[in-house]
Amino acid sequence: MIASLDGLVGAVFADSMILEVGGVGYRVFCAPSVLATYSAGDRAKLFTHHVVREDAQALYGFRTPEELGFFGLLLTVTGVGPKVALAVIGFRPVGDLQLAIMSEDQALLTAVPGVGKRLAARLILELKEKVAAASIAATTAAGGRGPAAGETEIVAALLALGYSAGEARQASRDALADPEVGSGLEERVKAALRTLLRGYGRATPSDLRPPTASAGSPASRDPTGRRSRTARTRRSRAAGRRSWARRSPRRRSRTGRLSAMRPAPRVDIRRPGTRTPAPRPGS
Repeated sequence: MIASLDGLVGAVFADSMILEVGGVGYRVFCAPSVLATYSAGDRAKLFTHHVVREDAQALYGFRTPEELGFFGLLLTVTGVGPKVALAVIGFRPVGDLQLAIMSEDQALLTAVPGVGKRLAARLILELKEKVAAASIAATTAAGGRGPAAGETEIVAALLALGYSAGEARQASRDALADPEVGSGLEERVKAALRTLLRGYGRATPSDLRPPTASAGSPASRDPTGRRSRTARTRRSRAAGRRSWARRSPRRRSRTGRLSAMRPAPRVDIRRPGTRTPAPRPGS
């Protein structure tokens, strides 16, 4: 298993490069954003994912361990191969991709070449919990120290506390834009929580949910005083069921009793073109 390569770039192609290490040239498949930063003769170090198959072997290179780890996570999704995973990695930064998965942003994922609506929905379904758990584990292990906490880590922490994706994203951006907030995760998460508490009157995530109202309560009416669309829809459906119940294949006779409608006349098969009168009820 080849984990990383450090050497000189021998040649750069449309989808890969030749990395010469110790007199041996390795062909490494990379994203276009990685290939654009190197030219022949440059020194490069790539973290690689080694794929071994019965008919071939391939190396996929990445600039950071985060990209390599996310590439391996993408390969666990059903229907995602190395080429599609590499296209996803090269489309946007890993933080933006993780944030799109946690916030269920299918529009961003479907913009990746080779990713349709079904595959984007599968990515969100199978990776949402894994991405959130990986982000929380990484930030817990770091303890809020070291590199500056980014938007992905702050959003993951707020999502774990029960806030919605939109609220977490806006609060994290406000915390990142505040110059008085430190660069650690703990400081920025606290700043984001202060922003949420100021904006919602010190409301908790459970208090932010809209109250449920019955069809006849005042809360079910809009500001104009009319009933909401849900109440009107419920009433129209009930009226439709009552009108449908009145439609019946039976009719009332003059005496008020229910009697079956007279059946259609039968056709005599032995003599085409003739009809046999239907029997009357009770005969």
